[in-house]
Formats: sequence, structure tokens, C-alpha cells
Amino acid sequence: MLAGRFVGFEDSYEGKDGVQYYVKVIDLRTGRHTVDTTTGRNNRYYNGGGSDFGLGHTSRIALTARGVVAWIAQERDDPQQPPYAELDVADGRHKRLLTTGRDLVPASVALSADGKTVSWRDAAGMQSKQVPSSD
Repeated sequence: MLAGRFVGFEDSYEGKDGVQYYVKVIDLRTGRHTVDTTTGRNNRYYNGGGSDFGLGHTSRIALTARGVVAWIAQERDDPQQPPYAELDVADGRHKRLLTTGRDLVPASVALSADGKTVSWRDAAGMQSKQVPSSD
């Protein structure tokens, strides 16, 4: 995803402990990584006290020209149910979990141009939330 001078993407690494999933944003003007974070909490490892490998693949990444990024990541933790999903947003300083559930529509995540509002769809319809301030 390209927005202004920023590019946002998912990256993954496979190691001896499993696959690690990340969302990254790079400022193309400076070459600096402004966001480099896991896609979410991997609950199996988080609850067991292990490392945070990220939740799973992102379904869509939304990015603003200011470098704010939002995404929905999913993990199929129970084959009898829809995937567990988390909606996160990050800027150059903070990552915030906005909502979780099994009814998030993966491709629905969007950001306002100023990066202050995230919207998505779930079973109840279209939702939106103000992004908490970084200050």
C-alpha cells in the first residue's frame, strides 16, 4: 500500500518457533521504518507467556499520507468457527488494539485521510472509532 511518501506492507519470517507476522511502514523520503510491529497478539503464545509472533496474516492494510496504518489480522484457532480477528492501528509511536471478534469483515478496514478515524464492518454493520491520541 502506497500513500504519499509512505509504503505499508505485511512481512513474515519463518523460524524454529513458527511464523512471525509484522506490519511495517517505511518513509520513502528518509528510508526510516516508522512502524515495525507484530500483526497482533498470538493468543496461544501470549497466554502461555511466550514470545509475541503476531496474530496471523493481514487481510487488508489501510495507510494514510501521514504514515498512520490500520489492519485486520486473523488467526484460524478453531476450525469450527470463523477466524478470530483483531483490528489494530499504529503510527510512528504507538500501536493500539481497537476491537476483536469473529465477525470482522477483513477487507473493510479504512482510515480517514487525517488518520484520526478507523472504520470497518462487522455483523452489526459499519463501525467507526476515533484513534486514541498518541500524546
